[in-house]
Amino acid sequence: MSEEQSQDRQLDQLSKPLERLKKLRERNQPADPEDEDPIDKYYRQTFATAEGKKVLRHLAQELGYQLTSVVVNPQNGQVNTDGLLFNEVRRSVYLEIRQRLTKDILMEVEYE
Repeated sequence: MSEEQSQDRQLDQLSKPLERLKKLRERNQPADPEDEDPIDKYYRQTFATAEGKKVLRHLAQELGYQLTSVVVNPQNGQVNTDGLLFNEVRRSVYLEIRQRLTKDILMEVEYE
């Protein structure tokens, strides 16, 4: 196989997942801005401000967004399912907020 054919094959392999991602993004966007849930707009407006980003960072930290949900009993090494469930429910609150925000807001909050 020539180098050019190899590069074409690599591009084809990369383009398929990118097309799938593009379709998923389009499916998750309202076709018409009027179809958008107004609460999503309010979330974006709130968390786009400097103060809102500080609150969002605080919520991510307090709700355990980037922490593991698993709680292990140190005495017997077993998973504490009540603790795990509690942590997952707390984390799900942040995930619900996160779902309503733009990528730009999330990048500033989660990667700074």
